[in-house]
Amino acid sequence: MTSNSTAAVAAPCLWPAGPAQHETGWLPADPHDHPCRVVGDTFVVFEGPRRLIWERRAPDRWRPVRLWPDEPEKAAITARIKRGKPVVVVLEELPCSVPLLGEEAALVPPALERLVTGGHENPVANVPSLDWLPERERERGERFARRSREMIAANPKLLLSSYVIDPQGSAPPETVRFAVRTGARSQVNAELVVLLWN
Repeated sequence: MTSNSTAAVAAPCLWPAGPAQHETGWLPADPHDHPCRVVGDTFVVFEGPRRLIWERRAPDRWRPVRLWPDEPEKAAITARIKRGKPVVVVLEELPCSVPLLGEEAALVPPALERLVTGGHENPVANVPSLDWLPERERERGERFARRSREMIAANPKLLLSSYVIDPQGSAPPETVRFAVRTGARSQVNAELVVLLWN
């Protein structure tokens, strides 16, 4: 996999890049970008290929180095949920398989080897869906993803809003909410997701 990005993203990103690095407020739908960011008091996670963290080896060479979140990041997210702090999960791709070049697959660290399938001809890294969430929230997210796909497939795209947001029907309100993009836009506006969620 190649990229025109100029910065490695192997650093932990529980509290990721702010407006100084993403001044437009948009996050490119690129697997080399951060899988999360903070908007106001809301922690936004992009569930899908961005969770595979890459490291630059040369100007046009990358390798996957880990899966986000690691254990300290996961513990911090769990603590945030227990404190009732809002988390929005944008379901970009479930299930998710990231294509790899042969040389990239050969360089994955031992911790990622179990995720790589396809042999030498067509290697892919399979990102586990929502495995960083507590079981209850993970099951809610998977159900919402299935219902959203069915709803999107059954309606003309012109009649759909940019996102489908899971309904807030419980009391007290759920700390973790989910969103699905309805169109084929190449970018995600994290601020818009949070605005629609509130």
